[in-house]
Amino acid sequence: MGIGLSASEVVKVAIRVEKAGRAYYTEMASSAGEEKVRGLCRFLAEQEGQHVLTFETIQQDLKDRPAREQYEGEFGEYVKALIDARIFSDESSAIKKVKDAADSIEAVDNAIAFEKDTILLMNEMRGVMPPDDVGTIEKLIGEEKKHIRLLAEVKSDL
Repeated sequence: MGIGLSASEVVKVAIRVEKAGRAYYTEMASSAGEEKVRGLCRFLAEQEGQHVLTFETIQQDLKDRPAREQYEGEFGEYVKALIDARIFSDESSAIKKVKDAADSIEAVDNAIAFEKDTILLMNEMRGVMPPDDVGTIEKLIGEEKKHIRLLAEVKSDL
């Protein structure tokens, strides 16, 4: 039997993902040895916080719309696998991942992996979101891509 996912459920996951990212960057901003890394992480924590607010707005809008169909079978299982395979799944595991990193390079590599996971998840979200929200998801994907570029740039200076 397949796993059913609604747009609302996927948005709940996205909120959890963005909160984990915010926790990761907040922890990294306070523990990284390099000011360049700390400054970037403060910026990225703020960005992830904005993404939480965006998804919370989408979540509220979804409550005011009629329920959409469930996405069952292979798609639901695929999205669940994406969620389960994330580098960290919640705020406490994100903070632990920072603390367990051997150095700033490993912490930045983990952040890049997080952003890649997030892009992959958001890419799939476009298929279950109401058409009015697809543009917002695409904008957020662009911001996550920018995060990867900024992280790669700071990593090259370490």
